[in-house]
Amino acid sequence: MFPTKNFKTIKGKHILSDLFIGRPLKMNIVDNKLLMIDKYEGKQITMIDLINTNKIERIANIGEGPNEFLNLRDITYNSKNNSLAFFDGMLRQVSFYKINEHKIQINNNTFHRKVRFNADCPYDIVAFGDYFLANGCFNAKQFALLNSKADIIAEFGVFPGDNTGVEVENSFFLKNQTTLCTNLDQSRFVAAGYFHDQLVFYRFENNKIIKVREYFSMNAKMVSRHTKDGNQDIYSSSENDETTRTYRMLYSTKEHIYALYWGIANKDFGKTGKVCYILKFDWNGNLKEGFKVNNLLKNIAIDEISNCIYAVTYPEDERESILMKYEM
Repeated sequence: MFPTKNFKTIKGKHILSDLFIGRPLKMNIVDNKLLMIDKYEGKQITMIDLINTNKIERIANIGEGPNEFLNLRDITYNSKNNSLAFFDGMLRQVSFYKINEHKIQINNNTFHRKVRFNADCPYDIVAFGDYFLANGCFNAKQFALLNSKADIIAEFGVFPGDNTGVEVENSFFLKNQTTLCTNLDQSRFVAAGYFHDQLVFYRFENNKIIKVREYFSMNAKMVSRHTKDGNQDIYSSSENDETTRTYRMLYSTKEHIYALYWGIANKDFGKTGKVCYILKFDWNGNLKEGFKVNNLLKNIAIDEISNCIYAVTYPEDERESILMKYEM
């Protein structure tokens, strides 16, 4: 779908080799600090000062008390009010904290508010200005827009390709999972498929969600199931040799959105020479540039000021990750 043969091959270097990194779920650069959701010794976030890389902090206590989290899934930055939103997938809540004097702290002084969500949105929830975005399957639609009280006010987005089984909503979504990413002022967002290759661009204008552009060429090659155990519904999906891992994550900057793409089928994971791609788009969905990496990256964060990519990868047979830096 994209001209990967013309992409620039970039090589990275291992940095901060003494820093223990587990399996970061999300990376974000805010105020020259690299934030990684990575549980370690009772903390959920590793924060690295990119100006002084000797300054590393572990923040965000694990727990259910004030300013604590059980299972952080996402960090979203809002450039309009200079705040961070933390989504706790286990508590089903988003907590907002102000950034004061370029200091990222999670305490009572920086706490702004939190919003709890019910089972209507069982998957990802992302702060979106005065609203929230959720992915899932909402009356056969891909996404939901929620107000500040966590009420669903709009359902939108058509699942790409084969919609067989869409009426069994939760099971269908497990097959057609997406990842969401907003731009910095939270007026636009992009969604990308984990097992299909949909990449869709939206903007929010005059209180309406408008589709800007969409790419798609491949259905998810998975089997979804819905069974019952008494009165309980059980939803599941299963992979097979043909299941292909497509987009792994999205990352936003002021002007661009970056997509990390694998495009590797399960049957090929044992082969050597695996590569991945980083695609750079403007917010209207135009491909501006592409990069090829001769390794499988798990997570990325982009520093456009320094023109570099921070990325996490790890050998398949080891538990500890490796932090890399690539010059663009």
